[in-house]
Amino acid sequence: MSMWPWLAAEPAALILQPTSLCNLDCTYCYLPGRKLKRDMSPAVAHAIAGGIPAAWPSEGVLEVVWHGGEPLTIGVKAMRELLAPFEQLRRAGRIMHVIQTNATLISDEWCELFVEYDVSIGISIDAPPELTGNRIDWRGEPAFDRIIAGISKLEERDIHFTAIAVVDQGSVGEACEILDFLASLGCPYVGINMEEKEGTNQHDETPTIDQARRFWRDTFRWSRDNPQMKVREVEHLLEYLALPLTARQATVLHDPIPAIIDRAAELKYVQEFRLGINRCKAICEFFAHCQGAHAGNRHFEHGNFLATETEHCRTSTQAVVLALHDIHSERRIAV
Repeated sequence: MSMWPWLAAEPAALILQPTSLCNLDCTYCYLPGRKLKRDMSPAVAHAIAGGIPAAWPSEGVLEVVWHGGEPLTIGVKAMRELLAPFEQLRRAGRIMHVIQTNATLISDEWCELFVEYDVSIGISIDAPPELTGNRIDWRGEPAFDRIIAGISKLEERDIHFTAIAVVDQGSVGEACEILDFLASLGCPYVGINMEEKEGTNQHDETPTIDQARRFWRDTFRWSRDNPQMKVREVEHLLEYLALPLTARQATVLHDPIPAIIDRAAELKYVQEFRLGINRCKAICEFFAHCQGAHAGNRHFEHGNFLATETEHCRTSTQAVVLALHDIHSERRIAV
């Protein structure tokens, strides 16, 4: 057996940051340095593309996910230079590009690039404007109308997109309204991120596990009645529970997500990561479902990989499982 039984043999995705700059100042953002414009060079993109082993992926397609900052602040010309080294791999069907964007900078020129390189688009948009004031620019102005304008550009070109929505204390009681809004945009798939205190975001009032549990109960019920839009957390749990017991662990192996760091830092992180996983396994009743998968959140929230629980674990794993249990309990009582 491998000494890393919880680690996948190869990544499903490469997360790349074309630039650290973001044109928004969302109140819950956890990333430092987002006012700085530190751009990836074409030389680095060439090195990454050339370093992808010939055996990857052993099946399916490797996702190259361009994440920020706000990726589109780098500009169309510079993004083309970063995509070019991957083109042979893309044309061979080995990789696909994904851009996660706040949509405010989407233009006709960007849409042309999306079509040319067959880029999958993820939009970060939280809720109807009356439910969120979090997505603002550096002047404190709401970004909602600009996000909708960007989505309209995609619709004009028939470019499909998925969405990520952040839920905070102000919106955690409005699951159905949020999901109705996202479905109205024509979005087929959405991921829900509960606001967390991590990195530079140290808000005191983030959703509690009980609030999240109610949110997920409403989400399960909404999903049952609205199958046209899939909710990531609902789908992941139901798919997991549908598997035979012997197959479940293989579905929650950690994606190694390669990073460019020095050797000493790598050894430190790997040792902390392994110890943190073993601690989770020893004490957490939810470990069988997530296999301690929230390592990145542990590092952002606690500054290391050793902690055994995070806000993300409580509100986006434990609360989801407990919510489904609540619903099944209600049905048994009703019968």
